[in-house]
Order: sequence, then structure tokens, then C-alpha cells
Amino acid sequence: MFSILIQADGKLVAVGSAKNPATFYDFAAVRYLANGTIDTTFGVAGKVRTDFGHADFDQARSAALQPDGKIVAAGTTIFNNGLSEPFAVARYNTNGTLDTTFDSDGKLQINFGSFDQTAYKVLLQPDGKIITVGYPNTESSDSDFLLARCNANGSLDTTFGVGGKVRTSFGDLNGGAYGAVLQPDGKIVAVGFQATATNRFAEFALARYLGSSGSLALTSAVSRKPHGSAGTFDVPLPLTGEPGVECRSSNGKHRLVFTFSTNVVSGSANVTSGTGSVSGTPIFAGNTMTVNLTGVTDVQKVTVTLSDVTGSTSQVLPDTSVSANMLIGDTNGDKTVNNFDVRQTRDQVGLPVTTSNFREDVNVNGAITSADVSLVTSNGGHSLP
Repeated sequence: MFSILIQADGKLVAVGSAKNPATFYDFAAVRYLANGTIDTTFGVAGKVRTDFGHADFDQARSAALQPDGKIVAAGTTIFNNGLSEPFAVARYNTNGTLDTTFDSDGKLQINFGSFDQTAYKVLLQPDGKIITVGYPNTESSDSDFLLARCNANGSLDTTFGVGGKVRTSFGDLNGGAYGAVLQPDGKIVAVGFQATATNRFAEFALARYLGSSGSLALTSAVSRKPHGSAGTFDVPLPLTGEPGVECRSSNGKHRLVFTFSTNVVSGSANVTSGTGSVSGTPIFAGNTMTVNLTGVTDVQKVTVTLSDVTGSTSQVLPDTSVSANMLIGDTNGDKTVNNFDVRQTRDQVGLPVTTSNFREDVNVNGAITSADVSLVTSNGGHSLP
């Protein structure tokens, strides 16, 4: 085994290679429970073998764990009597099966045109792109640092290097990258050696590459209101599925805050469905964009579309829409104002406004009082489809 990962649940995943019944070698992975016993829910009895389709030698040298729990392993596959040895990458689902959304069968080969190419390190960018780093370690001279980047679906990222691949020479010397790290600013640092004719490991070698701070994407949206001295509280607005419900009253004025994967510097917003309009220009701060609305009526779904949102690295987000359900008094967010909402608000009267009960402060004055109960009661029977 060459690499080990620790999952958030404490389970351990080790990768390397294992001999198969035909005397060849496959990518191998095994998962252990936190107590050291094999996790039989992973692969077959806790183990996974992956054959890249060549009757020869497959070996995983590095692995990384995606935020969604999927496992990416990288190394080499050797075939054609050793004359063909490209980078090999495999991605597995959390149960150990190959992820067929990755290059259609879960496996990818990357050829730099040399023989004996091995990926010794795999890195994951925040935007889901995968970087493999290694070198062709049997060339007689001028072997180089090799880097490749692929998209989350397994296709080579043609915005990286030449056709998704980078080759770095340190001169007429043997050299190669054994390791790499990803800086917070997205730059890639690769480390290895360069050799001379008389000393194979003569000098330490280091190279840094411009990478990516991550593709610009909208990651979350909220409806935000200050509740007097009690603080400011957010109603989440999911980006997919049923919109969140804004139950608080503020005379048709609402503040929506959008958060992105990278810093943003400009863009516009418009109400494209429902009643209401954007007030003023959006406010940009770091990776957030704040949009103020006015004239928003009750009992409706309002949709705001963001256009030409531009990141600090000049990336432009495609037009993106976020919706919010507006229903004053719907404290439990079920799209209906009824006796349950009245009782829920009444039970909170006199209690401090907190993150757990701020929805019951319907008039957003920083206190839950009989006025809030009356407001909910007066809206009883209102509902959304």
C-alpha cells in the first residue's frame, strides 16, 4: 500500500496494488473501521480491485478524498510489454464501486507521449477538478515534471497547460515530481529531484504553477434581516428544490445575500418573476453579493436573477436565478399560515430572540410579543401552492 486516507467518520482507506489470479497486478483499495477491522460494506468484503484492461501491471500510488466522500486514486498502468505506461486515475463511490460518471467507466488514462509515466500525487481543487503529478521515471535523459488536470467528469481540462497537460524540464537532466500541494490561492507546488549523469538524485527540485482559485459558482443564498438588538438572522434559500419561506414582515423590503465560491466584484440583479423590484445597486464584499428588494408583496414566489456576476479572476457566472416564497406568519415554513403557527409564536412570547426562534419575531423588532401573535393570526388561512 502506498497511500492512506482518513474519512470524516474515522474509517481508513488504503490504496496500492494487489496481485490478481492471472499473476498481474491491479489497483487495490481496502477500507477499515475505526477499530481496525475491515469494513465489509466497502467493495467485496472490504476490498476493491480495479483492472485498467491491460494484462500487465496497475498500481495506485496516491489517493484523495472528495468532500462528497468519493475516493480518487492515481498511479500508473503498464502494458504493451512495458512500452506504454500512462498515468492512471480511478474514482470510486463511497461503497467502493467505480463511479461511472467519471470518464464513463470510472477509469481514466493520461498519456504524455513517454513511457513509464507514474502519477505520484493526486490533488483536489475546491471546484472539483483533479490534478495528477508525477514523472516518466525511466527515460534516459531529460525526464520532466508531469502534471495533468481533469474536470470532475474525467475529461481533460483544456484550460490547463496544453490540452490539460503540463511538462516541465529542468534542463538536460533526469528529474521528476514525487509530491505536490495545493496553495490556498490555487497555485500548485510540485517537489522532486533532478539528476546528473553521475548522480541520479543530485539536487532537490521545486516548481510552482499557476492553478485556479476555483470556478466561480453560487454556493448559497439567504434572506437576511436585522432583529433590533437581538442580532441579524438568515432564512436559507435553497438553490435547488423548493424555495425557502420568508415569513417575516418588513413592508415589502427584503435583503438577499448571495455567497460564491470565489470573491466577486461586479454584476447585476433583477426580479424576473413575482412582484417586487431591486432597490439600488448590489453590494459586493469578498465572496458575497447583497441585493436589496422593495415592493415585494405577500403570498407569492419571487425570483431574482443574477446576471454578469464577475469574479476577482475575471470569471463570469452564467445567469443564475434564486427564488423565495413570501408568506408572512408562516413560522414553520410549510407554506400555510394556520393555528400551528399561532401556537408556535405564542409559545415563544417573552423569550429572547435566538437562532432557533427568530422566525416567531414576525415584525422583526427584536422581541417576540403579543403583536407577533396578532400578526400571525391576522394572516391565518394564507397559503402558497
